[in-house]
Amino acid sequence: KNSFLLVLFSLHSYICLRELRALKINSCRHGANLIRRQTASSIIETNELKGSEGVEALISFLNGENQQALMNKLALSDTILKNEMQKENFWSGGNFVVEKCKCAGVSEKGLMVEAECNIKGKRQQMRQLLLPFPCPVKDESMLKTALVLMASNVGRVQDTGAIVKLPFGRNYEMPLDFRFNNVPHATWVRSYLYEAAVDAVLQVVKDKSIPNKSRLQMRVNYPEVNPAYDTYRIGTLLEMVRSMALALAEEQGLRVRVCVQQPLGEGIFVGMPLALASMRIVLEKMDWGSRLLPDQKFRQEDNEKPRSEALIRIGTIGAEVLAEDDDVIIVIAPQNVIGGMIVDKLEEMVIAARGRAVILVNPSLSDRPSSNNMMQIRGRAERRAFADSFQDFYALRLLYPSSGGYMFPISGMIAKLDYHSPWVAYNKEQDDKGREVYRILAAFDPYTPPSPNALSGLFTNPENTK
Repeated sequence: KNSFLLVLFSLHSYICLRELRALKINSCRHGANLIRRQTASSIIETNELKGSEGVEALISFLNGENQQALMNKLALSDTILKNEMQKENFWSGGNFVVEKCKCAGVSEKGLMVEAECNIKGKRQQMRQLLLPFPCPVKDESMLKTALVLMASNVGRVQDTGAIVKLPFGRNYEMPLDFRFNNVPHATWVRSYLYEAAVDAVLQVVKDKSIPNKSRLQMRVNYPEVNPAYDTYRIGTLLEMVRSMALALAEEQGLRVRVCVQQPLGEGIFVGMPLALASMRIVLEKMDWGSRLLPDQKFRQEDNEKPRSEALIRIGTIGAEVLAEDDDVIIVIAPQNVIGGMIVDKLEEMVIAARGRAVILVNPSLSDRPSSNNMMQIRGRAERRAFADSFQDFYALRLLYPSSGGYMFPISGMIAKLDYHSPWVAYNKEQDDKGREVYRILAAFDPYTPPSPNALSGLFTNPENTK
């Protein structure tokens, strides 16, 4: 009898211990869930960006019916949700489905998303997600850029055009009636292009977040600055460079050195590209405006005896040309020639700049092989790596059909308005009044130019721009 009572007591104690342990585990799980919910709500309460018209416009846009596919893709970029979905759907698809997603807010760290999840055998559950931004967001323009990157990363390039057209931050719309095929270009067209280049160069020089300002470039190819066409006008290119240099000197008080490459080659093969043949002479004789003091302007004798008070300086390419007090170096259209290589001298100049801004305007650093074993296979990878190391901060390139077309017809344009702005592709159209319109098609990663295949897909596949 005593043995029976002992066994009964032991069994009762075992059951009590199991119930107590289960209760403790459930309490811990409940506590953990409560902590997670509190953490999510605290993120919303402490970091949500409120009171911004841009944020409200973005939330309204993302919660529209046309953006549900984008929102679902963004939600599935969350690693935890994606892994859970893959685990539930491993044996049978459809066990875990994200039904609908809603943008609940925008914080400094990312998008707050509520995802309605339908899990087989369970009631519908709501998941709160914080989707981090892929780049720092300091203002509404960078908010647009972050959304462009997020949409591109999940394969929704067709939504990027609508994102950059949102009514906040930087305006990426182009003016009407450029008429680039009318040469000479209209005065207002030139003024617009000069001002756009000036804005970009002022922004990039002042921006302290850029890691290496000694490797910057801008590329433009509209007919008056494109030496491949017979419409090339040396004055347009120099006027644009002059506007940039004067803005840096007058508004920022910086010393600007404008460089044109010297003749290259050996013996009777010494020469330089036709597009640069008289550029140095024209540059030295240009009018540098009335806002600078006489001592601050370039003088012919500066070639022999440099002056520290001169804010505008002119030189060639090479480390030996730079002065210790040069603040910004602008190099116009550096390019290799048959029998002569500019890359080595340019690289020496970049190294000697030691972090000071070096800006290439329309560089053409591809190899020009010659019979004297210059620019052959040896060292080609290093030369390409050097050319690719320069980061675009401004670009405006007209696009022509791949089936042919020299200057006609212009199919569209791709532009980058400043260092942190996305690349934006435009299609050239005509409105009901006969005016030339550049309509935004899509936007791309700010720091990587879109590939020719990506651009071609915008024009050949209408689904990519809906």
